[in-house]
Amino acid sequence: MGRLVSVARALLAHVPPGGIHLSAEAAADTTDLVRLMPTDRAAMQAVAGLRSAGDGAVLPDPFGSFEAELGILRSLLVRARRQDAPHLVTILGDPGVGKTRFLADFVRDIQGEAVRVVRVRGGDAARWTVCDVLRAGCGLAVSDALDSRLDEVVRRVAGRGETAERLLRRLGLGNGYTGCDAYGADGAGRASSTEAMDAWCDLLGLIAREQPLVLCVDDVHAADEAVLGLIERLASLPEDVPLFILASARPGALRDRRPFWGSGLRHSGTLTLEWLPGEGPDHPLGPGRASEPAARETSGGRWGGRV
Repeated sequence: MGRLVSVARALLAHVPPGGIHLSAEAAADTTDLVRLMPTDRAAMQAVAGLRSAGDGAVLPDPFGSFEAELGILRSLLVRARRQDAPHLVTILGDPGVGKTRFLADFVRDIQGEAVRVVRVRGGDAARWTVCDVLRAGCGLAVSDALDSRLDEVVRRVAGRGETAERLLRRLGLGNGYTGCDAYGADGAGRASSTEAMDAWCDLLGLIAREQPLVLCVDDVHAADEAVLGLIERLASLPEDVPLFILASARPGALRDRRPFWGSGLRHSGTLTLEWLPGEGPDHPLGPGRASEPAARETSGGRWGGRV
């Protein structure tokens, strides 16, 4: 390793600032993509620029989209499915950088994958409660009668034996509430709600085992405390649950509320979206790019349908 670093440093000493020099092997591999010119070293060639469309293949423009970041998410989704393990990825970015559009692009990007996608919103007038999130994760619309529809979901994923009956009892069906209803926006709930919330998480785990689940939560920095707690709780589910959670947030706002967000989780990470060239706080999203509106319906709509 030491010799390799020394050789690299020696080669860099001959490269002018902003220049790119290629070895003979690298030049042969990229001859259809870039224009080359000789250097004062016989074994090296300099990149003179990209080939135009008429010259042959053209490198993709790395500056017009978040394609590289989308590629990272695609790889992590593959990893979550291969390992059958919950993954939490927090997408950080300044207001207007394009976090909502980024999540929409990712959802569009995985169309046709054998996964179920649920999108919910944490902040503004369309903020979702913990019950909204749980309903969406179970594929229930806001208008569904919870008792009957939830019974159907439980028996579909847990069968019709004692396992299903025990899960239904833990969910509190028939007791006048279903666990999530006992939680306030501040995350506080009565003692009996704790077991019910564990049961909800177990149910979502069974649903994810039936079909890998991708949960996208936009503006999580503005979400209720109960929603924040639910996300970390879901990310802590056992290793045999293929659950992929994406949570977008403003970095400072989330850090102020949850300084240790995601810490201690086995599969948790952060991806920061920086401003694209030509954009910035004074020109958010750039020309022709618009944020995607929120919606609350969770059955077949943009924010809660199957993908």
